[in-house]
Amino acid sequence: MTINHINAGFNCCPFDLSCQVSVINDTIMIRETEKEQGCNCLCLFDLDIELKDVDPKKYQVRFIEPYAEGQAPLMFEMDLSAQNEDEICVIRKMYPWGG
Repeated sequence: MTINHINAGFNCCPFDLSCQVSVINDTIMIRETEKEQGCNCLCLFDLDIELKDVDPKKYQVRFIEPYAEGQAPLMFEMDLSAQNEDEICVIRKMYPWGG
């Protein structure tokens, strides 16, 4: 399964981006991280997150994003037993997403 996180906020010079994914019962937790904060600005990146051996059932998906504090959280329910494709959108109006 692949989750595409479009417009993930990170430092403009992150050197390396990564995600730590954990599946506990019915929750998929995705913690996004960067190796360093090399610039004094934030930019938007698109991430493809691949999950292997995921059972076809309902999940609560939660992202932990490094710069989204105070923003609308990116979390949603996903039912892999009913569908294999979906799109979720969270509107954010603060930097670096808008403003």
